[in-house]
Amino acid sequence: MAAGGDKISNKRVFIDAGPGTPDGVLIGLIALPERCANLCFSGLKRNRLFMAASQSIYALYVNTQGALGG
Repeated sequence: MAAGGDKISNKRVFIDAGPGTPDGVLIGLIALPERCANLCFSGLKRNRLFMAASQSIYALYVNTQGALGG
């Protein structure tokens, strides 16, 4: 930010998910008893979803594969 705090400087792309990404439509919901802070896919087929919540870690197998990390 500029000294006055009202202008943006050093503009750059934060993330570009690329073509073929979802358009923000809800496709499902996993109800947990506490707030989920982070998640990742793991396992041999990258089809196990791990969810880190306030005081617990939850895991379940899903019918999709997570993307490879880069």
